[in-house]
Amino acid sequence: VIHRDLKPSNLMFDRPNPDSPGRLRILDFGLARLEGQEAITLSGDVLGTPQYMSPEQAKRKKIPVDHRTDIYSLGATLYEALALRPPFQGRDHNDTLSQIIERDPVPPRQLNPRVPRDLETIVLKCLRKEPADRYGTAEALSQDLRRFVRGDAIEARGQTALERFARKLARDRLRIAGAAVVLAVLAVLGWQANAWQEVSRQHIERAYDEKVLSAALRLELASLVQKSRAGEPSSRGLDPGSLPKLSWPLHQDPVQDALNSLNVARNLLPNRADAQYHRARALVLLGKEKEAEKSLEGMVAAKSPFVPAITLQAEILEKRGARDESESLLKGAELLVLDDWEKTWIEIWRGWKAKELPQVIAGYSRLIDFSSRGREPFLGCSLLARLGRGEAALEAKDIAQALKDFNVAECLVPDASLPAFLAGKAWLALRKNDEAERVFQRLFERTDRKDELAAAVWSLYACDWEGQEEKALTWAERISVPSAREARRALTLYYRGRFPEAEEAGLKAIEQDPKDLDAYEQLAFIWIMLGKQREARQLLEEGLEQLPDSGSLYQLLGSSYIRDPGKDIDKAIRYRERGNQLGGGWGEAMTCSYLAKCYLWTGQSERALEMVRRAQEVAGDSADIQRNVGITLCMAGRLPEGL
Repeated sequence: VIHRDLKPSNLMFDRPNPDSPGRLRILDFGLARLEGQEAITLSGDVLGTPQYMSPEQAKRKKIPVDHRTDIYSLGATLYEALALRPPFQGRDHNDTLSQIIERDPVPPRQLNPRVPRDLETIVLKCLRKEPADRYGTAEALSQDLRRFVRGDAIEARGQTALERFARKLARDRLRIAGAAVVLAVLAVLGWQANAWQEVSRQHIERAYDEKVLSAALRLELASLVQKSRAGEPSSRGLDPGSLPKLSWPLHQDPVQDALNSLNVARNLLPNRADAQYHRARALVLLGKEKEAEKSLEGMVAAKSPFVPAITLQAEILEKRGARDESESLLKGAELLVLDDWEKTWIEIWRGWKAKELPQVIAGYSRLIDFSSRGREPFLGCSLLARLGRGEAALEAKDIAQALKDFNVAECLVPDASLPAFLAGKAWLALRKNDEAERVFQRLFERTDRKDELAAAVWSLYACDWEGQEEKALTWAERISVPSAREARRALTLYYRGRFPEAEEAGLKAIEQDPKDLDAYEQLAFIWIMLGKQREARQLLEEGLEQLPDSGSLYQLLGSSYIRDPGKDIDKAIRYRERGNQLGGGWGEAMTCSYLAKCYLWTGQSERALEMVRRAQEVAGDSADIQRNVGITLCMAGRLPEGL
């Protein structure tokens, strides 16, 4: 059916109740005809409403009018929805028809800069003068719109200046004199240069967007796994001061990969804040806070500062213990005239810090709403907001909402691993282990970053859910890097009480790669926990010959002296302090809380209390930290405060 009079007043949005998704209905089929009724559908009389008529309708000539005239009218309707005016508005009826035939519409983004570039490309393809240049079917238009909504690359491509010029020549060929051919050739050369420049710009922007968005997702995955590892000690009842943390398989560290991509993106478009901000996030995850602060300087000090950069700077300051400076930075930002999304971003950050999950969820919901009503505040904001809300819902035990958000995020970026990984984690939280395993297995089959995924799934099974050690072992064995695989097997076998096998796997990991930090950490940890302090110290000294700046190996040396029946506390303190200076494997707060105990054992009460205060400043909301602080205060004679 060819409608021939599609326009806003003939489209009705029918929504019977607030919970219904609604349906768009087409009205008034008075001018409609079946396709193939050639005698009737040939235009000669002007049928339809001028502002939404296609060029073939407006020409009043006996030329075929098919279904592509309706595609033009739909494009004109969408144009008006975005630009708040029809594509052509003449002085009168005839002037409007003349403009439809002869002129190109003003690009919607010139009238409304918030219109996304890809959506503008779709609209302008619908409004091409020649039916053959439009979408071939309404289904093709529908599919491209769905791609845009999901955030995928669309199939439509904007006409280059050269193509537009050629089309105009074809339309006006009878008016052009022979002498104009020379001018046309010169014009073509000029337009050709512009066309190449435009194509180059679009290519750069597309490459930038792809690199930044994929990097942001890798950082989210790495951050999530780091949070899982933070739970290792408490979930296992082990000494957190002894337990190291595994890095990623050597050739697939998502943080380093993300940093590499962001460095490329920053060089492509140096003035964009998105890449610079995510680059600073990567540096923080790699423990390079000073370098991250240097990267943030320009964004924080600008007249119109980039608010996510401010909250990241505040986070770095808090980690360093400079809470007053952090709060001052945030209050200074709030005094500026901020957009709604910027205020919301700060509220979300404060909500996470205070563990106010309803505030966090409400904030992410507003961010999603902002992004759906116009251009994203920054690249990937809506996707990260959807993932953030899902993680907050998961933490708040609202598993249904978490699954909904993760599934929507997976639809937006079907090639990314993170949303499906989070959905698997949500199924684990529901204790639907088989469903979680099916999600992880499907994801493993389709991803080309198998080691990265296997390490992440291993981390969930090994660190967050007791009783899942066999599955953890299965996922560890899927890692292709031998030393990384054996290091994870060693720790998992230790959890299962299979101590000889754990020791064998640890030795094999070191044999596979004598410079693999994980391998030394896992075997040393196992020997310390099994009471083999002499073997552990000998191994750690060998490791420090290979990796002299490894803070975690010094920390483990300190643990070995604490667990030795002779308790050489002075050596324990010396090694742990050295490890803390270099950056230990499990964080400053945990190190400080255990140093506090060591100081108490040697009668240094004031020094112990200083370490306690420092641990609380860095990570006061951690259960492990609070436990150690409480023990230290009780041992120092401050029983009520300790309790």
